[in-house]
Amino acid sequence: MSGYGGSVGGFEYGGGDSYGGSNGMFGGGDFDGGGGFMADSNENGFGSPSGTTPKKSSIRERQTLMPLTLAQLSKATQDVAGDTWLINDNEIHLVTVVGCILDRREQSTSVSYDVEDGTGKITVKHWFDQDESPEALTRRQECTEGRYIRCVGKINEFGGQKNVIAFHVNLIGSLDELAHHFLECIYVRCKIQQAKKNPGMRQPSFGSPGQVNFANGASNGGQRALQSNAFEEAHEGLTHAQRLVIQAFEQDGGAEAGRQIDSVIAECTAQGLSAQECQAAVSHFAEEGLIYATIDDRHFKYTRG
Repeated sequence: MSGYGGSVGGFEYGGGDSYGGSNGMFGGGDFDGGGGFMADSNENGFGSPSGTTPKKSSIRERQTLMPLTLAQLSKATQDVAGDTWLINDNEIHLVTVVGCILDRREQSTSVSYDVEDGTGKITVKHWFDQDESPEALTRRQECTEGRYIRCVGKINEFGGQKNVIAFHVNLIGSLDELAHHFLECIYVRCKIQQAKKNPGMRQPSFGSPGQVNFANGASNGGQRALQSNAFEEAHEGLTHAQRLVIQAFEQDGGAEAGRQIDSVIAECTAQGLSAQECQAAVSHFAEEGLIYATIDDRHFKYTRG
């Protein structure tokens, strides 16, 4: 691949089998339709057969994080309603891309990165609070031209050009993470293909970062029990500020959009926290996969078991 030559560092990647699929480093040249997703794949989180209308996704499906090359992302299209992105009839919600920063433009409340991964280029826009924590400021300032970053967010389109609205941007830890990103996509694509050849086989299950993978395993009741234990463990060791913030997100009244960050901050500051403590907790939970973005990058929902 061309276009690489910068330094790396600062972010520990916790990859594995918990991400959905794309075709990886080939950028759409060597696999079916160039997308890495099977056009006629089964359901269970991977859309409907080719030629049919994809079914509406569940809340858990909307938590699914798909690793994509920029070539694949460029091929995404919107459904008839214009509210869901698709690749080969598979719904795409949260995406993660890895690439090299070609250009960086910072404004008062946002920073835009032009990113290239060897298969294509795209602009990533990351909004931040003016009262962000010193740690978040440092991480943002480290993301400079020539360095490699991982971005997590949603596909957006403006002026006919696709971009990514990111709620998480960090330097990658090493070039191994770049290779892992592509290899992971290839692995997932092969697993989907294998499930297609064996209809009785469960499709691989993918979830948000930090979420437990329950593929090829227990009944629904067993899954719920395992998930409950996972979330109980995730709550252990939280600071007072983090507990108040996560409790606020848990109390969303079942709203599909979850809660707006500003309302959570207002609620928690009324209980004695600072806005900076609240924002730091929100960033922590987003990175750990305990909350996920919904209708925009200011609304987050608690990841229920």
